[in-house]
Amino acid sequence: MAILFDRVPASELGTKYTHFGYLHGFVPVYIGEVDNEADGPLIAVRNNWPDWLEDVGCWMWLCGDFISHLLGFPGSDGWMMEVAGEITPPNEVHP
Repeated sequence: MAILFDRVPASELGTKYTHFGYLHGFVPVYIGEVDNEADGPLIAVRNNWPDWLEDVGCWMWLCGDFISHLLGFPGSDGWMMEVAGEITPPNEVHP
């Protein structure tokens, strides 16, 4: 869980993960490599939020996409992700 374990270290915020936003409209995530079209962006659930939210969001999206195919509607082109802003790197403290 990102609440207690597997937190994104502060050193990676602003460097590896450069943006923040929402996956499926409600899962708060950190986003890295936003412009990487070959492999897609890096996604990590934001600190202080449980990792299983990503699983719930993906499950809901897959069920909705499956039902839309059964009803004859065109499917979506990919995962719904909203980039809400850019992460500013933390200031380095020099002794």
